[in-house]
Amino acid sequence: MAVSRTLPTQKLIGKSQKSHSEILPTAPPTDPQLLNDRAAAKFLCVSCHTLAIWRMKKIGPAYSRMNGTRIRYQKSHLIAFALEDTIYPSAQVVA
Repeated sequence: MAVSRTLPTQKLIGKSQKSHSEILPTAPPTDPQLLNDRAAAKFLCVSCHTLAIWRMKKIGPAYSRMNGTRIRYQKSHLIAFALEDTIYPSAQVVA
């Protein structure tokens, strides 16, 4: 007499039971390309205070104001800002 064996996970996820993705709540959808000031500061490895000073002096990356108060940065603008300060060493002359 043959006994069929199933893995424990197969017993847990049957037709009558839901999978983990159906049970666990999902996070609300967000646009990963649009970052708040805290996420932008983390992305650039600076403080939120530094970003605020840059906004005041108009020297930092481009940003948008949503509803007049919420600051948002596009990830592409942060990348462009980081790359514009890149220093490329000139080719060394070998004598």
